[in-house]
Amino acid sequence: LLALILGGAGALFLPGSERALEELGDEIVDQVVSADFEVLLAYTAVLLLFDDFCRYWVHRWMHTSRVLWQFHKVHHSPEVLVPISQMRHHPVNSLFNLGRNLVSTGLVTGLFVWAFPGDLTVVTVAGVNAGRMAFYLTGGNLRHSHVWLSFGPALSHIFISPAQHQIHHSKAPEHIDRNFGSQFALWDWMFGTLYVPRRYEELTMGIDRDSTERMRSIRGLYVEPVKDAIRVWRSGQR
Repeated sequence: LLALILGGAGALFLPGSERALEELGDEIVDQVVSADFEVLLAYTAVLLLFDDFCRYWVHRWMHTSRVLWQFHKVHHSPEVLVPISQMRHHPVNSLFNLGRNLVSTGLVTGLFVWAFPGDLTVVTVAGVNAGRMAFYLTGGNLRHSHVWLSFGPALSHIFISPAQHQIHHSKAPEHIDRNFGSQFALWDWMFGTLYVPRRYEELTMGIDRDSTERMRSIRGLYVEPVKDAIRVWRSGQR
């Protein structure tokens, strides 16, 4: 939405931008029209699934590695979830996510360029993979909020609901290291980390009290995780 707002503002106020946007729109339409639609849909779907599969394993690694957990726990430190909590990450955590995205996108794109030579495009909405946009429109942005939205027992084995991700942030012992998936619950189901709520559950968010208190400052958020990771690395308990 922000991209659309800024693009519209640019079209109104910046010289020549309206023509540039028209040309970009024409180019996108030409790509879609000239593309093999079956290949285009396949590429979009495979990219969505494989990237989500990679998200699952990198996310799980962030929890199981004591070194990486020192960075990832920044994301788990809020005691109240709000949508902007999605952006609460240590830079090292963000670098791992960027690397994951480069690998997953590069592998899938390389495979399709090799298998289907020629111009390759992906079905997008406002520059976002169409599948991921559908995820956002069906409540994805409620994952980091107080709004409980469950998809029910059956669909919750396929898709991760906002309620399931809120459970992932819960401190309750039965919720620890559950629901690592981003969009699909399939990976959690396949690898034994799925937790499906049967009804509304009262949740207490956050991490241990000592870490929470240390992360109430900029230094605590950015410097302390580095010191903790070095300490854990030196102790050999990686």
